[in-house]
Amino acid sequence: MIFPETMRNMKFVFFGYDFSLGALARLVQDGHELLAVYTFPCDRQFSFNDRIKEFAKECGVEAIEGKITPEEIKSLIDQGCEAFIAFGYVYKIPPIDEKKAYAINVHPSFLPKARGIMPTPHILLNDPKAAGITIHQMTQEYDAGKILYQEPFHVDSTTDIEVLSCRTAISGEQILSAIMKNLPKYWKKAKKQNEKLATSYKVPSDEMRTLDWNKPVKELLKIGRAFGHYGCISFIDGEKVAVFSFNGWEEKHKIEPGTIACVLPYELVVACDNGFICLKDFIQLPQEMQGQSKTDDTDNIGG
Repeated sequence: MIFPETMRNMKFVFFGYDFSLGALARLVQDGHELLAVYTFPCDRQFSFNDRIKEFAKECGVEAIEGKITPEEIKSLIDQGCEAFIAFGYVYKIPPIDEKKAYAINVHPSFLPKARGIMPTPHILLNDPKAAGITIHQMTQEYDAGKILYQEPFHVDSTTDIEVLSCRTAISGEQILSAIMKNLPKYWKKAKKQNEKLATSYKVPSDEMRTLDWNKPVKELLKIGRAFGHYGCISFIDGEKVAVFSFNGWEEKHKIEPGTIACVLPYELVVACDNGFICLKDFIQLPQEMQGQSKTDDTDNIGG
């Protein structure tokens, strides 16, 4: 539940990237004092941190790109830091003594379901009831801390990774704003996770995102929704292709799955088991990338 506001401005440290900038800006707007920003190297194609660096600079803080150390945590606490907030930070944060400061994380699932660095594709492919957002106490065991607040997200046949990511960003901003206005009470009322219900997922493999043309249209479209602009992998005429947007339709045909059925100025149509897939945004991977995926920066999906 959202507790009544008892606003008290707090000094805080933020861990994130451009995806979670809205939440950081909201906390500063609410009157909380930003002491430091930690981010991570981004590929500037699927993950970015330029805007959060610029925002930190405007706040008189230099964004640090890398891992925070125990010594830096101690120094920040000595400077009066009361809260460490992670929202899309890929590195493990060293232990923070809860007697000295609060440490909370925003996770893109309805915990204890779908723990892990990148759960969103798994949720869309296999575990839709795990969709949601959770703010929990930071612990050294990933995503296992007591829950301060959480909300479920509905998933239907049109929901894709971009929708869940946007919902996480918007809800995260609103929820963090409310929690920070009464953080001591949320912390005190936090509830343990039910370990019997816990599930966890590894970072999705290339196999998960590979389009098998022998599969039916609905299954291929589901994979597309699960990875979106992060890219699926396909093999067409012996070449490895990264696909970022596609659609399709069911239709009886006698064309061998994986065969190019039509080439248009912007689209490429490939036959699959029970229909056709229309590739709308795709690139042939360079020769040196034929043995690997287009990106390995997949830890940040959904924050």
